[in-house]
Amino acid sequence: MKVLRTLFVATAGADADRVVQAFAASGYRLTPCHAVNMPSLKACLRELPQIIFIFPGSRLSIEKVVAVLRAGEMDIPFIVLLREPGQLNLTETMQLGAQDCVALEDSQRLVPTVERELVAAVLRYNLREQIVTDHLLQEIDQYILHKYPMHEVAGRICQRMVDLFGFSLVWLGMKAADGTIEISDAAGAKNYLKNIAVSWDDTPRGGGPAGVAVRENRPVVLSTDAPQFAPWRARAEQHGLRRILA
Repeated sequence: MKVLRTLFVATAGADADRVVQAFAASGYRLTPCHAVNMPSLKACLRELPQIIFIFPGSRLSIEKVVAVLRAGEMDIPFIVLLREPGQLNLTETMQLGAQDCVALEDSQRLVPTVERELVAAVLRYNLREQIVTDHLLQEIDQYILHKYPMHEVAGRICQRMVDLFGFSLVWLGMKAADGTIEISDAAGAKNYLKNIAVSWDDTPRGGGPAGVAVRENRPVVLSTDAPQFAPWRARAEQHGLRRILA
């Protein structure tokens, strides 16, 4: 079954159960988090839900939830559930800041509506990433045109990637003839790199994402709990790193 992290805002248990059952019938397993006040709402949002449900007239109003999402720059599909058809129309729903409204009893429309909004959220995310990437590439072109020293360009690239993409750590390394990777610059959680040993040769120290990326000339994504990441796992956990891209 497809797992869907779900936030129910001020939703009665019986109503939430009806939603869970409707999705189960379509092959989804909802993992719910319930928010009844502002502290619990913020706690649930830290779990990065993929979809939010709310009823109009809840103590935590639609406007309040939308304000929290906008303050945190969070783009999460937000569906208003209606106990009665016509309780709120689509125009009113969108004016409040939600994506759509669906009658609780209309289970045939509920799942397709959420699936559509999940796809739309992914498309919006991809568009934002492309815009940010284009902006970064333009900045790099400017650094080169203005003939910045290479070490300064490397430092600026690392810092801008942290700023623009929200990465915890970005570092650039150079392939050395002795099989090691020499770190040339970094930004973010730089203490992670203190006295670190990374190689690109075919050894345990070369089995991490950076080593494989250099050795095989391809991008590598690796979770820190992967067996080949064992030499650096404790260090990564100490700095809150969970996934590595090289």
